[in-house]
Amino acid sequence: MGARHQSTVESLRQQFDEEKRHLRQVHADELQRSLETLRTALVKDHADEVASLKESAEAEKAQWQHAVEMRPEQHDAWQQTEPPAAELWTREEISSLVGRRIEEEVDRLRSLHEAEVAELKKAVDRNTRTPAKERQASSGGLSSRMVELEAEVSRLRGRLSEALREQERAGALEAGFERERAELEASLRRAQAEGAQRDEAHREQLRRTEATLRAQMETEKGRLLLQQEQLAWRLREEHAQQTQALREEHLREVEALQHELDGAKMKLRAHRMSALVRSSRGDTPSSDNGSLSSSASASTMEEAASSDSILSPQLRELLAKIYREGLHVLSLTERQLLQRHLTPPPEHSDGTAADSSASTVNSAQMAGPTAEEFQQLHDTLLKERLAHKQELDEVTERMKLSREQQDQRELKLRAKAWSSQKCCFSEATLLTRSPWPVVCVCVQWRRWRARCARKRGRWEELKQRADGEQAKTLELLTQLNSQRSQCLELEMALANCRADLADAAARRSPTSRRPCTAGQSLSCSPPFLGTVSVSTVGTTRKTPHV
Repeated sequence: MGARHQSTVESLRQQFDEEKRHLRQVHADELQRSLETLRTALVKDHADEVASLKESAEAEKAQWQHAVEMRPEQHDAWQQTEPPAAELWTREEISSLVGRRIEEEVDRLRSLHEAEVAELKKAVDRNTRTPAKERQASSGGLSSRMVELEAEVSRLRGRLSEALREQERAGALEAGFERERAELEASLRRAQAEGAQRDEAHREQLRRTEATLRAQMETEKGRLLLQQEQLAWRLREEHAQQTQALREEHLREVEALQHELDGAKMKLRAHRMSALVRSSRGDTPSSDNGSLSSSASASTMEEAASSDSILSPQLRELLAKIYREGLHVLSLTERQLLQRHLTPPPEHSDGTAADSSASTVNSAQMAGPTAEEFQQLHDTLLKERLAHKQELDEVTERMKLSREQQDQRELKLRAKAWSSQKCCFSEATLLTRSPWPVVCVCVQWRRWRARCARKRGRWEELKQRADGEQAKTLELLTQLNSQRSQCLELEMALANCRADLADAAARRSPTSRRPCTAGQSLSCSPPFLGTVSVSTVGTTRKTPHV
């Protein structure tokens, strides 16, 4: 019976370890997949934001280059005569070109002025020699020449002022381009700084969420440890009460046996006294008495050597059956205690049902395949719980049937014990009628005491085994409670991650489709999600989420 009980406990323990390992692996895989999905979504959002910023910067750059390419087409003829490779002028090149043109024009005007002055000097010399008419003619030609020269000078001045204005316009255009480029660079730096700040805020939020979850996990762990301590204390109390009841019952049985033994001793003493009186009245010779005493001592040694031969086979078989039934009752009691420990309390089951219903309502509000996966996982867990409950009900029914069978066997054993007790009384009466009743009773009493000592030793051994099995049962219960708490924590973390993913997907879908033009590259950046509701056991907070 003990080996059968040990094998049953080992099989249950292996089954529990396999189930625990399977549940842990399933929850760990699900949590890992959720984290990978969240990480992929975050990386994709960040990449989309960076790509949109790069596209806006490229668009601004292309627009600026197009404006620079279109600007030289509107220049004057002296800029159009340049080769195609020089369409893009820098500020230094424009300044040097304008300076060279001005110097060339000044040199030409200076040479022209010197030539005209030389001609005027020659004309003055001629006029001093010619008559007045020639003077008048030369003065008229000189005045016309002066008018032409003044017109040429005014024309050159206009061209020079126009060239200066063109140079100023080119400088202003270049300054505008420089300002636009500086603004674009500043906008790019601001966008990068904002992205870094958002990343830092998101990381900080993740750290805070992790700290909150850890605090909740520690709180739940403390609560479960407290419940475990209370359960262990209650089990110890019940075990102490059961042990005390068994001890009291054993003491009552020992007292009853002692009382019966005392009564038998009194009867044997009375019978001995009557036998001594009868023997004193008779005329038995002393030699007969010596032979009788020697034969009595010899018979006593022989009966002590063969102590088990006095009991009848029926009595020995009855005692063996009583011992086996006692072991069976003890194993059934231990199974009942294990069933009582493994069965969750009603308030815990009600709380679990309420939590499961609440989680079902929350998961029903989610949209998309994430809610369907979570609902499937929840249905699977409910099916497993129902299957476990059905198995517990079946075990309870088996326990009830075995208890009824045990009661029937106990009644049969009591009837057999009563019949064996009658047989013992009949044997005792036969022994009292024998010629040596005192010696037989002493031998019987010694055998009975040795049998009681053996039973007490077996009872102590069974008690030690029961204590060891109860310690193993408590250890298994502790491991089961810890695994249940870990499963609950994994379910909470998985539900929070799925809620975050669903909320992020719902908030990103309507805002991520806004167009972004080239002129609005700075103001139209990739949309960022506003807030994500992080639901915990006791609190609900709004946290920024990238």
